[in-house]
Amino acid sequence: MTVHTVEQVRHALITPDPAARPMMRWWWFGPDMDRGEIDRELRAMADAGLGGAEVALVYPLRPGAPHYLSPEVLAHLRHAAERARELGLRLDVTLGSGWSYGGAHIGAEHAARRLRWERRDLGPEALDWELTASWPGDELVSVHLAEGLPPSGWHRLPVEGYRLRIPAGRGPRTVLLAWSEVTGQQVKRSAAGAEGPVVDHLSAAAVRHHLDTVGGAILGAVPAELLGSVFSDSLEVYEAGWTRDLPERFRSRRGYELLDVLHLLEVGAPEAAQVREDYGRTLSELVEEGFVATCRAWAEEHGVRFRLQGYGQPPITLGAQRGAHLIEGEGAGWTALTQSRWASSAAHLDRREVVSSEVWTWVHSPSFRAAPLDLLGEAHEHLLLGITHFVGHGWPYTAPDAPGLGWTFYAAGALDDRNAWWPAMPELTAHLTRLCAALRLGAPGAEVALYLPYADVRAARGRGHDLWAACRAHIGEQLPAAIRRAGYDLDLLDDDALAALDPAAYPVVVLPRVSRLPAETRRWLDRVRAAGGSVLAVDSPAYPDGQQLSLPEESGDDARLRDHATLAMVGARGGSDAEGEEGADGEGADG
Repeated sequence: MTVHTVEQVRHALITPDPAARPMMRWWWFGPDMDRGEIDRELRAMADAGLGGAEVALVYPLRPGAPHYLSPEVLAHLRHAAERARELGLRLDVTLGSGWSYGGAHIGAEHAARRLRWERRDLGPEALDWELTASWPGDELVSVHLAEGLPPSGWHRLPVEGYRLRIPAGRGPRTVLLAWSEVTGQQVKRSAAGAEGPVVDHLSAAAVRHHLDTVGGAILGAVPAELLGSVFSDSLEVYEAGWTRDLPERFRSRRGYELLDVLHLLEVGAPEAAQVREDYGRTLSELVEEGFVATCRAWAEEHGVRFRLQGYGQPPITLGAQRGAHLIEGEGAGWTALTQSRWASSAAHLDRREVVSSEVWTWVHSPSFRAAPLDLLGEAHEHLLLGITHFVGHGWPYTAPDAPGLGWTFYAAGALDDRNAWWPAMPELTAHLTRLCAALRLGAPGAEVALYLPYADVRAARGRGHDLWAACRAHIGEQLPAAIRRAGYDLDLLDDDALAALDPAAYPVVVLPRVSRLPAETRRWLDRVRAAGGSVLAVDSPAYPDGQQLSLPEESGDDARLRDHATLAMVGARGGSDAEGEEGADGEGADG
């Protein structure tokens, strides 16, 4: 770890690194662009002290827009990149229109898929069915039969194509049919000509097809050396719980046949929790390999960095973000488990100096109500979450002849030179640049590691497709807020990070309502205690050797946690004062 002197910090505050300047997400509507306006808006960004823009091509606001990836649009992208370079600005671009990745080039073979269950009640008679798919692209995955009411003794039935023969039984029965179907989700806020299905993020072949089609066109028009990075917005591929080769991939990883026990994802049984956990873990591995690793490899092949908002659905893990060259979060709230905390925790594992966040989303809605103090206050919260770079949300391109105030994006932020307070923007950006530049010289200093209970949320029926959201709900607001309000900082940790993590890295590890704990994680916790650290088991029967604490169900601060001896020990070792005024109200918690 590099040691920086006081003089170096002073220099960073007086002459900050230009790379620390805030950027803006730059919405191109249509994309219906005027080259003169592109030049004018880039100049306005530079004059305001911004460091660059991330081009996001979204829905048209008037008829007649040229189609996405048309020669005209690609020429505008090339021009914007060249002009940005002349002005000393960084230009990034999303490898797709709207979000998530997908579009008109995605057919059923590459589209996101989900499981659909069909339940039918049967009598005792033998049946010979010719099953029919409800929609084009639907595929029958497996069939399971149970006897009696309530159903019991589930077993898988053989299927010949779509022909199902069920022998006679002794009484009422239930049959479950598992179908793999295209989710039907379309790209959100797509540009003209970019409408179409979201890509299967679990399939490397599908993701590569998207990157070659869309990214190939963009990088074919804009040289990689003119781009700061290529970008993926947050993963919002809803219900994406299947891909065509999942049974084979599951068998090779988990060592048993998924289709034999697939019904346990839908019905309750004592053994269902382990199957659900294994299924969720496999999905996480596939999105890391099929999407994150594929995007990084593609970017490296084309000489550009890959920036990722790595949370959402499919169930991407915290650790998977580390596969991107640049990690980004979003969401303010210094006491909460926001996506920014999720992102900064991943970055801290690798001691990365730069971790960005999408800021000012929906700020003081509707558009043009936000003032500099709104932006400043939210930015400070992101700094308290470990963020060291800002990507503002955002700057709406507006046509010179647009009526009224011009064009705006639906999500509130219209943070451009149409605002009456714009003369104050250079001072605001200079302030944020100084803070980010100085913080990049420091090292993460969290005293507490908060464990992410993946096994519990995966094992719970109906949860786990979005690990960040499921873990946040499982942990609750009370526990992280109590740690932060006591004056301590925290990092989130998952099982995959522990193999390479020094057990002495954090004085305290907190287990939040953990009832399922992998054996490797249990052994790592033993090493934490052997190294002199403490393991605080909060309503966590899975680790009886830790210091036990039970919290009430209701939300709100809890003095028992704030004043717990373990956290007091952190104060003694870390030199902070949990009872002091600054620790109580949160100021200085990340100093």
